[in-house]
Amino acid sequence: MATPEKRKIRRLCSFKDKWLQLPAYRNWLMKASEDSGYCSICCVQFTVKFDSVKAIKHHAETPGHKIKVRAQVRSSTIDQFFVKADTSEEQHMCTAELLLTYHGVKHQHSYHSQDCGSTLYRSIFTDSKIASKIHCGRTKAEALIENVLAPHSLKMVVQDIGSTPFSIAMDASNKGSTKLFPVAVRYFTKDKGSRTCIIDFFEDADETSEAIANNLKSCLQNAGLIHNKIVAYGADHASVNFGKHKSVFVHLKQMLDLPNLVPGHCSAHIVHNTAKHGLKMLSYDVEHLVINVFSEFSSSEKTVSELKEFFDFMEREYSEILPHISTRFSDPFHGCRQVTEELASTQILLCEQRRGKCVLCNMGLPF
Repeated sequence: MATPEKRKIRRLCSFKDKWLQLPAYRNWLMKASEDSGYCSICCVQFTVKFDSVKAIKHHAETPGHKIKVRAQVRSSTIDQFFVKADTSEEQHMCTAELLLTYHGVKHQHSYHSQDCGSTLYRSIFTDSKIASKIHCGRTKAEALIENVLAPHSLKMVVQDIGSTPFSIAMDASNKGSTKLFPVAVRYFTKDKGSRTCIIDFFEDADETSEAIANNLKSCLQNAGLIHNKIVAYGADHASVNFGKHKSVFVHLKQMLDLPNLVPGHCSAHIVHNTAKHGLKMLSYDVEHLVINVFSEFSSSEKTVSELKEFFDFMEREYSEILPHISTRFSDPFHGCRQVTEELASTQILLCEQRRGKCVLCNMGLPF
């Protein structure tokens, strides 16, 4: 009787940790269990209990795995676009982005320049790791200003004021159809002297004196400033601000219980009104002179070209004719000075060239 043939017993293998350190596999091989491995590139799990390390080699030689390895070499990993948290690199990058944003605010740059600068720095400073990681466009810059720089600035101002008396100032400004109101405070400290800081910027389409006063009160409350330390309110000399019965000044005195509040009229408007009414006492209309000279030498390319030739003949540097703006008291002064100092020297040449049709002669100027 023949003896039965013994069946060979197959030894099972387990996953060895030393395989993770092999140069050919360490970039993608992971341990899934005691008898299986995992490929992080293909996202595939395979068993090693029968073929041991040959199973890993077999997977590495499959066409699909090779294609994905080549694609990974050509592509950048997402880690290159982010900075690891709680590291010195993250701290340096955050500091750089905040400084660039503060620089833009300090010099009144637009958010569009932040977009351009973020790309420009990476192109110029190619050897800098910090510059290559900076991504601070208009959206991020706006968030940093509103959520980091502005609250910190307001906190410093409130701490600096403390219990010191201060004054508030406000003026309306139009941005298209939007009415904006910046709110500023002015105070004095022993170390820094007189300081003027903006604490808020609100929008109000109502524009009534009561609505403006309520918004001012809300701004002071949100900032945490002490109401009874306000000594003056400054604004332009419009009736809505300093009217006798219903004005922002009157409402503030009542709302904040400040019977001794001092009105701070705008010095520029006072000087402008003084100059405007003072010019009426002159025998010659100065504003009319500036307007006519600007109209004569700015509307036609031919007259401008003639004037430039006269300036070249007199060996003087040409400067554009200044316009007159009725809301700026200094404009007539600069316009008259330009007429008397620069254009008067060309009057003879202008008259000769234009055969007595010179605007300066026809206006009867005394030079």
